[in-house]
Amino acid sequence: MELLSSRAIRDGWSFDKNRAARFLHCLRTFDGNDATSPEVTEIVNWALDHEQSLLWIFTGNINEMICTLAYHSPGKRQTRVLEDV
Repeated sequence: MELLSSRAIRDGWSFDKNRAARFLHCLRTFDGNDATSPEVTEIVNWALDHEQSLLWIFTGNINEMICTLAYHSPGKRQTRVLEDV
């Protein structure tokens, strides 16, 4: 939480410390067997609002998150030809 609250991410971006604290609390306390709990609802809503991967959050699988971030990267699209492959 300290990292994001102490950085300028981009123009118009803000950090809600109270919501971040609720989100972290829910991650620590949710019951994986109760998909309708308030904690799971808070986690899912946070993920949707921040376009984050539920696979990453619930399973630790970061592949989808990395590929999605690469797809939406504002950087110049690059094509590289590999020689001798």
